[in-house]
Amino acid sequence: MHRTNSSLGSKTRQQMAHEFNFSYPTFWRKLKEHGIDLPKGLICPKWQTIIYEKLGYPLPPGQAPEGQAGVLPPQLA
Repeated sequence: MHRTNSSLGSKTRQQMAHEFNFSYPTFWRKLKEHGIDLPKGLICPKWQTIIYEKLGYPLPPGQAPEGQAGVLPPQLA
C-alpha cells in the first residue's frame, strides 16, 4: 500500500483532509500534533510522504468503518 513520490501529484490541504476522512480543521490539528509545519501552497509529494508516514496511509474509499477515519496506522502501512 506504500506509494512512491513519483506516483503522487501536488494536492491541496482540503484534498489531503478528504483522503483521511477528516474535516480540514481536524487535519490541520493532526498535522500540528505530529509536528508537521507545511510550507504555503500545494502539498508536494515530498510533504505528502511525510504526512503519510506520520499519520498513516489512508484506506481506499469505502473501507473505513462507518463514522471513523480511514487510516492505517504507520506501523501497519
